[in-house]
Amino acid sequence: MSGIRLSAVDVGPQPTSFEYVAVRVMSSTSSAIIAVLYRPGYADVTANFFAEFTDCLDRLLTFADPVLLTGDVNIHVERVSDQTLWNSSMFWLLTVSFSW
Repeated sequence: MSGIRLSAVDVGPQPTSFEYVAVRVMSSTSSAIIAVLYRPGYADVTANFFAEFTDCLDRLLTFADPVLLTGDVNIHVERVSDQTLWNSSMFWLLTVSFSW
């Protein structure tokens, strides 16, 4: 038996612009928070998404355990339209400002 335990983590109110689930993974010697995020590709990237994503990052950083954030936000950085470039830049700036 590996001795790994999982427990749900409450990160606060569930956002409306994306979905996420967070768990604490614990062993006998360490623990970490793993958060998986999904934003549907059919939904527009809005200011609300960035506000809720920022709030989620703020809340995740309150935990003493290391945090691993993964998932799919469906912001396509390979596209070069003005709006997509703005969305990509905003997403990059947020992740850098939180040291992700």
